[in-house]
Amino acid sequence: MKYLPLLLLVGCATTEPYTGPPGPPILDATERVWLHGIDGRLRRETVVHVSNPSETPLDAVLDCSPSGHGHQSKNWPGSRFTLHVPPRTTQHVLLDPRDHLCALLPVE
Repeated sequence: MKYLPLLLLVGCATTEPYTGPPGPPILDATERVWLHGIDGRLRRETVVHVSNPSETPLDAVLDCSPSGHGHQSKNWPGSRFTLHVPPRTTQHVLLDPRDHLCALLPVE
């Protein structure tokens, strides 16, 4: 419970059953872009989907970094999330808008 405020500040996650074939972990993403506000500025939302199709729990670090474009991304070091994905489930993680590139790393 002590990590809940941190999760609320940097993103949120949900979990659902995985229904595909067994195999290695799958990292996928969905990006949505829409006009927002009176000035019609574009807003982007990225959700990363980490699927664990195996019968064993997946413990990994989701390491995300900025795209490298613009002043704002130079000042953002990126986000790191420690994930525990139960067997045969998919976890969805909402990223910070500055994060673009993500990879799954083993827990050290």
